[in-house]
Amino acid sequence: GEISKPIKSVMISGNIFELLQKISGAGFDARLVGGTVTPSIKLTDMKVIGS
Repeated sequence: GEISKPIKSVMISGNIFELLQKISGAGFDARLVGGTVTPSIKLTDMKVIGS
């Protein structure tokens, strides 16, 4: 695919341990999400379904 625009709702599926191994970068924009402070992350080789 190609990068076109941000998505609002997204669904990911698969093994969380495999997903964590695909993290190739992290941002400095940490924010509170569901009681956890987390930055934006960049993943390699991931399929995304969203709108």
